[in-house]
Amino acid sequence: MADMMNDPAMPPTEGDPAMQEPPAEQVPDQPAGDQQASPEEQKLYEDFVAHGLLLVYSNPKMFGQVVKMLEGGGEPQEGLARATALVVARVLSAAEKAQQQIPGDVVFHAGKEIFEDLAELSGRAGIKDYGEDQDALEGAFFKAADQLRTMLQESGKIDQQAAASDMERLQQMDQSGELQKMFEDLAAKDDEGSGDEMPPPEDQPRGLAMGMN
Repeated sequence: MADMMNDPAMPPTEGDPAMQEPPAEQVPDQPAGDQQASPEEQKLYEDFVAHGLLLVYSNPKMFGQVVKMLEGGGEPQEGLARATALVVARVLSAAEKAQQQIPGDVVFHAGKEIFEDLAELSGRAGIKDYGEDQDALEGAFFKAADQLRTMLQESGKIDQQAAASDMERLQQMDQSGELQKMFEDLAAKDDEGSGDEMPPPEDQPRGLAMGMN
């Protein structure tokens, strides 16, 4: 993953606006416990989230494009979904070029973290406050999963059977209330300023329901 963090297309810059600074608590910094992710998975998770935030915040031009994308041409829910899918897809592409295998559950949790950060950025930019609209947040998450799956399908990087299984699992989570609890937990994490560990590897869709093994 080290090569991922040195993407020449995204050079660091200085003197960026305050809004362009990612919240410090968004970047996990320690491995999870015995019942959670392994240290190796935790490290992959940290690197994935860090690289995603680097893509968003380190380059003024890219940052401006992301903010514009979040507006969604007047459809912020669509904009959040597309921005999330593009950032996650770009990190996965960098990982592939670095010959780094990323487990699907790592992609799911890291992608969720990036999704949350972009939702917060939307609020800071005055586009949409998703803290006041949980339904829109949930809808954007489903849209992001679907768009990412489509991107990977078009590039031939998807297992169709696994993708269908993952989407079915997401729908089951929605019907059982698990997905609603996940978004409530995200809101609670914002209030508490937490978010330093990858959640335990439960029976969750792999890679934002995109069919990763």
